[in-house]
Order: sequence, then structure tokens, then C-alpha cells
Amino acid sequence: MSIGRTAPGRVLALDPGEARIGVAVCDSDRAMAVPLASVPAEPVGAARCAEVARDESVVAVVVGLPLRLDGTTGDAAARAKVFADDL
Repeated sequence: MSIGRTAPGRVLALDPGEARIGVAVCDSDRAMAVPLASVPAEPVGAARCAEVARDESVVAVVVGLPLRLDGTTGDAAARAKVFADDL
């Protein structure tokens, strides 16, 4: 789904890593994002991020997909996809 097609409102952005998940949220105009506290990745990273999404009253969540320098996917991208599914 394209973010542009969602209802107006705030969007939560997640940057999943092996140890921590970076979390940011934008304003309702989607003009500026501000970082929030990071979330430990395991064992409850997805559940905690879902809680943050509810607490921040967002209309959409975006999960970053880390690609290799040549643009292909690797282990980190596979983990990000599993995280997004868990979320």
C-alpha cells in the first residue's frame, strides 16, 4: 500500500536492526519526522512497536527494508520482512 493512499494522519517509521529497532513518527502533515526511543529487537520487538503505533495514534506503519550495496536482499532484509509480518 502506498502511504499517499492512507487516511491523513501520522505515520510510524521503523528501522529494524539485530539489537534495536529505530522508531520515528511524523507529524499529521507528514512534513517532519522525529525520532522516538528505540525498542529492543528481541524478544518482544514487534509487540512493543505495535504498542507504540497504538499509543501514537498512527494511520500507517512503514518498515525499512535494508538492501545490500548492489540493491539485492540479504539476511537483514529477510529479518526485516519477518519482523513486518510479525508486526
